[in-house]
Amino acid sequence: MLGITDAKPGAPVAPNMLEQLRALQQAIASYALQLVAAAHADTELVASVRNALRPLDDLRQAQARRAGARGGGANVDAPTPAEPAAPEVTPPTPIPAFDDA
Repeated sequence: MLGITDAKPGAPVAPNMLEQLRALQQAIASYALQLVAAAHADTELVASVRNALRPLDDLRQAQARRAGARGGGANVDAPTPAEPAAPEVTPPTPIPAFDDA
C-alpha cells in the first residue's frame, strides 16, 4: 500500500561481473602458463619468471593468512603437527639402503 517494495523508475541495475571475472581469471592463468612454459624451455628465464609470478604468490599467501585468522583454514607456511616436515633432498643426498628382511 505504501509502495515501499515497488522499484523506482530508472533505478540503476547492478552489472553482472561474473563474465568479466572469469575472463580476467582466464587471462591470468594463460599468462602464468606462458611464463612457466618459457622458463621450462630456457632455464635462464627462471629468475625472471619467478619475479613475474611473485604477485600471485603474495596474493595466495595473504588469502591464506586471512583465512587462518578467521579460522577458515590452516596456515600453509607451517607443517601440521600430525605431519612432520620432510627432510630436504638435494642431488648429493645418498639413497638410503634398504634391508631385505
